[in-house]
Amino acid sequence: MGKTNKSKTVTPSWGNKSGIKKEADIMINVSHNISSTSPSKSSFDLKSIMAHEMGYVVGLDDETKLKYGDSVMYESLSTNEIRYNLSKDDENGYHTISW
Repeated sequence: MGKTNKSKTVTPSWGNKSGIKKEADIMINVSHNISSTSPSKSSFDLKSIMAHEMGYVVGLDDETKLKYGDSVMYESLSTNEIRYNLSKDDENGYHTISW
């Protein structure tokens, strides 16, 4: 999510020299079938997408290891998949951010 023009979202952010983000915009690519109520075999879950994008805003990166596939920050989301509850990996990542 958030990497190419074919992605579901893009989340640019701006911060200061120390890396603290001051502003972020989450843009949703409406050419994808996104559901705000209940995803289906052909649609993506909006809450899961927004949870992932908000992870970028607070400083988390994509999780690429399959063993963390239940992570909000896992690098991909399939249609009909719901993943907006933070996993232990998400929580651990959050706690490593220096505020």
